[in-house]
Amino acid sequence: VTCEAPPGAGTISVWAKQEFVGGLGAMTVVSALGNTGCETWCTADKGVRYLASLTTGRGVNRINHPNLAPEFAIMESETNPDPVEDEYLKTPVLNCTDIGKVTLRFKSETVIANNTLQEVVLSIDGGLTFPTRIFKYNEPGAADNGLFDDGEDSVYAERTFVVPQADCQSSVVFAFHYKGPGNSRFWAVD
Repeated sequence: VTCEAPPGAGTISVWAKQEFVGGLGAMTVVSALGNTGCETWCTADKGVRYLASLTTGRGVNRINHPNLAPEFAIMESETNPDPVEDEYLKTPVLNCTDIGKVTLRFKSETVIANNTLQEVVLSIDGGLTFPTRIFKYNEPGAADNGLFDDGEDSVYAERTFVVPQADCQSSVVFAFHYKGPGNSRFWAVD
């Protein structure tokens, strides 16, 4: 375990930051099951996970605070209706042809469920397929899941990943993938 600063920004920025104010901006949502509205990734906080300047056991307690309104994308699975999910929140297609070292940074807050897959994946074919896993919180049945109890308090992190598979690629898409049986907590990203 090391405690090092994340790598600094280079001289080229392909996509600097997504603002989640009143919508998903340049991000898009794909539901493998046809879910729409806030039954997939959205910016409306249907589960009221965000309470400005307050901390709750299973809330969005660190992303965007102390702003009065939530400004993040959230996959809310626990608030009715709560259908089966297989949901992708995707970046636009990024041209990284001139980028020799691609870095992905994001903030994430979640309550992990035993029966849900939460992962960050990479496509280099414009988002048609996502064969490369960059990170996962949990995967049902996997032997390498972290130590946690289903439904414990929110897990928050600011994550930085160097993604060499995206270096010098012309059709890069990152996605936040949430797959579960419904009624399975939440995942918020910024």
